[in-house]
Amino acid sequence: MTHHESIRTAETEWAHASQEAMRSARRFGVIGAAAAPIEAVLVVALADALASGVWRYVIVGVVQLLVTVPMAMLMARESVAQQLHSQELARDLERQLTEAVDTAEREAERRAAQVRRQDFETRFANALEMAQDEPEVLGAVERALAATLPDRPAELLLADNSHAHLIRMAVSAPSSEVSECPVDSPDHCPAARRAQVQQFSDSEALDACPKLRDRARGRCSAVCVPVSVMGRTVGVIHATGDPGAVVDDTTVADPSTLSKLAGARIGLLRVM
Repeated sequence: MTHHESIRTAETEWAHASQEAMRSARRFGVIGAAAAPIEAVLVVALADALASGVWRYVIVGVVQLLVTVPMAMLMARESVAQQLHSQELARDLERQLTEAVDTAEREAERRAAQVRRQDFETRFANALEMAQDEPEVLGAVERALAATLPDRPAELLLADNSHAHLIRMAVSAPSSEVSECPVDSPDHCPAARRAQVQQFSDSEALDACPKLRDRARGRCSAVCVPVSVMGRTVGVIHATGDPGAVVDDTTVADPSTLSKLAGARIGLLRVM
């Protein structure tokens, strides 16, 4: 059942409960109005038959109390039950409305992120298509890194012609802010070797990349995205941040797109 159907069902139940409460109130009102004269006649008749004088009035009061109190308690109990049922329906309707709003907000955020990623991919692809040589491609990569990871100094490491050594080809921040990765070969980089994005929340963690240890800037977190040229992993995008910081999947998608497009363009230029 969808949220819209659930809300419509809850609204129908709420309306039904409200109508039932009104019918119950009218029903008790009619019963009370009809029973009051009959009760008075019966009570007076009973009192006349049992006593006279002052005792007659005492009996009238006692009998009226014995009849009225149970009826009042029954009416109060029914009213409380109706109120509790109505409150439960109201809480259920409120919960379903909240869930529907939360779902709508998440969907809006997902669509906005998708539109932003598509816009980034289109603009970056256009920038790469206009780049005539590898230096211009690397310039576009630097600007794209700064745009996609503004809070994380990042660098692009690419293998040389021998594919045995990694060279720092682009950085998105001043050299004083970049926590340079000491890896010297694609074969020595876990992200390049595994050909998949690697995240490390703390360079001192047991399962952190050993290349993150003993950095001049101290402890850090890192995200590493492999770069492939013509199907072969020949480099990595390396970005660092504060210890404990983790890049969410939505943000990781941008450097992954950057890696894919830049690798394809560099590969094309190198074979031309």
